[in-house]
Amino acid sequence: MPLSDERFSHYEDKKSEILFSALSDQIRSTRNLVEDLVTCPKEKFLDILNTKVRAINESASVETQERFLQLQEVEKEIERLQMEDTEAVEDMEAEMNTLEPLYDRWEKIYKEDKRYELRFLENIQVMQASLTAKYKQAEQLGTGDTLRKNVLNFLRQRGVQDLVSDDIMEVGRDTAFTVRATISASAMEKHFRGNLGIFFGGSPVFIVKESPVRDIATENHERLHAVTEGLLRGHPLRHVTNVLSIVETMYPTMGGRVFTTLGRKIPGKYIVDGLHGEIVAALEQAFETDFASEKPTTGGEAILHLFLGMKKGGHDRLLRTFETAGVETIEISRALDNFKKGHANEPKLVAWVESMEKELVKEFRSMARGIESANDYINLMYGDRPNIMYEARLELLTLACFLKPSQYRHADAYMHAWKPPQHLEQEG
Repeated sequence: MPLSDERFSHYEDKKSEILFSALSDQIRSTRNLVEDLVTCPKEKFLDILNTKVRAINESASVETQERFLQLQEVEKEIERLQMEDTEAVEDMEAEMNTLEPLYDRWEKIYKEDKRYELRFLENIQVMQASLTAKYKQAEQLGTGDTLRKNVLNFLRQRGVQDLVSDDIMEVGRDTAFTVRATISASAMEKHFRGNLGIFFGGSPVFIVKESPVRDIATENHERLHAVTEGLLRGHPLRHVTNVLSIVETMYPTMGGRVFTTLGRKIPGKYIVDGLHGEIVAALEQAFETDFASEKPTTGGEAILHLFLGMKKGGHDRLLRTFETAGVETIEISRALDNFKKGHANEPKLVAWVESMEKELVKEFRSMARGIESANDYINLMYGDRPNIMYEARLELLTLACFLKPSQYRHADAYMHAWKPPQHLEQEG
């Protein structure tokens, strides 16, 4: 929903006001798009999707559209160069010399984007490709008995070997781009730890636990997974190890210049942003339990306490929420630490890695606390109004998909400025 203008009096930062207004518009556009796609006939899905995405693109200013085309050209050229097989040092140095001005141009284009419109257009394009693929996959699964058989085989391929047909109480096309299977309560307890619902990444399939009354909230939750999946991309550990390997090779000939060319590709915020998928998945689970968990403190959580320098107590629920993303962050930290040990006699390399480690801890803490603060505000304001709380958390979750995790520091202020839908306000 639109943001409340009067609430901006709490924030003097004009840049934040511009950001919040743009994000509010983008979230509303996306949710309107998704609502239309959820209800449209499957035979018209691709036409409606392509028409609406084209309208969103054309609604951007001419300047933004031009910058978007420029950005795509630069990214394609960077990707082409990175795919080239360059093993010789001289070839790698030539590639770095070519990449450096491309990175400079890429950063300049993004810095000119004051309303975050480029990222929005990029997200919409990625979403379009992801939903198109899911639609085609859903079509291939068939209908009727064929659909039931294919979904059963699919679930077995995903590791549930002893699932039987009778465990699937109902299966059907949920939307043009999703397939919903209702699983018996006993099978959900046995195979899926009693979860209310699960979306299977890279597919159109999600499952929900059978219940006396259809669980619309869980269905909406899993459907959101399908919509946002394409936005949540990144493999930071693999990327970091690749960059470290190249830096190690190029440093003897390029010296400190390698840091400005490649080193800037793995700052702490880039690493945390690469964990986007794990972080949003953790948030979805956290919202279901209000960040509470009955599971005992785990080894991963204990390591996170040490890694982030947080005392046990107040942040236990925060660390448990982001444990999966945190464990991968720690693996990255170990890779950086091993690199330092291997180059202990090269102080410039060690100093470069240490600066990244400090930034990594800072960005992870900022990400986690930003979301936690936003959720605490939602609880404070709407804890006794479940309909508004649900809508507020859906807004926050959508925001978490559109913002990069390194920008989650804005989440609390955004939710302060957010205004509930009028019809929910009237319900009291």
